[in-house]
Amino acid sequence: MTAGPDSSSNRNSQSEGTSGRNTSGSNAGGSNADGRNTRGRNADGSLPEPLEHLGLAPGEPVRFRRRPNERWHNGTAVARERDGSLAVRDGKGASRAIPLDLVEVKASGPRGAPKWEPLLDRAARIEQLRLL
Repeated sequence: MTAGPDSSSNRNSQSEGTSGRNTSGSNAGGSNADGRNTRGRNADGSLPEPLEHLGLAPGEPVRFRRRPNERWHNGTAVARERDGSLAVRDGKGASRAIPLDLVEVKASGPRGAPKWEPLLDRAARIEQLRLL
């Protein structure tokens, strides 16, 4: 059984134009109509505040709670999320988005002993220092 000239051209015409990519113009790639990258931006197009505005640095040790009555979990600060929460990497390597009022930051006490202070207290102190 031999294939006629139509069968090979029929196969080619079916595969032409289909690259397997979604070209419907949806925003699945994280870009807007202008073609600019919008992934990781707020709803108004601005970037989230950096960790430095909270008095943190990436990789700084923090502890967090998922709910106010849970135990503390250790982690490291990663970045700010679009909704204003803190992106934290926990001890297992999982990423978490934790509200700022449920996070404490490692600090040193008056005699140098390690202690934990609420993140919002540190952020308020850093904000006041920036005003001077």
